[in-house]
Amino acid sequence: MPANAYKAGGTIHRARFVKVGAADNVVLQADADARILGISQLGGRAAPIPDNSNTTEAATSGETLMIYDSNGPDDEPLLELGETVARGTLLKADANGKGIAADEGAGTQEEIGAVASVSGVSGDLVPVRLRQFTLTTET
Repeated sequence: MPANAYKAGGTIHRARFVKVGAADNVVLQADADARILGISQLGGRAAPIPDNSNTTEAATSGETLMIYDSNGPDDEPLLELGETVARGTLLKADANGKGIAADEGAGTQEEIGAVASVSGVSGDLVPVRLRQFTLTTET
């Protein structure tokens, strides 16, 4: 079960990285290079029925959203990948809050949100370990 309830400051899709919003207790779907707060709930805001095309939305602006964060239990929440990654890869957010491999090359600074527990390809929901930190490599 996700650890904490927040208010969505916009549309947030399920199993995506989220970041802190401008107001207290508000979160936004993370974008590229964002500092990661946690991962949005797996459940969608609407039932997956044939007439509903928005089953990947976890919440829209003003709705309550549960997120996995470092204050919760040490589970392995699912995260949607934005590219192919190998198990053990440090993950950051892409422009849509999906997990992509961090650049660990010399002279980089990356906002890490998780480590992939298994390998996967773009669109897969994979279990991850939350590990929020800034990775800075020397030149």
